[in-house]
Amino acid sequence: MKNLIVLLFIFSSVTNSQAQILKKPIPDKLVVLTFDDAPASHYSIVAPMLKEFGFGGTFFVCEFQPNYADSTL
Repeated sequence: MKNLIVLLFIFSSVTNSQAQILKKPIPDKLVVLTFDDAPASHYSIVAPMLKEFGFGGTFFVCEFQPNYADSTL
């Protein structure tokens, strides 16, 4: 029971924090950039370019080695 109470408290805290973040106004023109599977080029090339131009993005990292020719993961 104690673990359940702790989990509920943590969930409540995270939810409240996220609500504060989401109170920012959304721009009229919005583009969402996502990058999947996270090859090394996303870290070494894409991320610095986004930062240079003042953009953000979301990088999704695999927990496993995908079957691709890019072995630079």
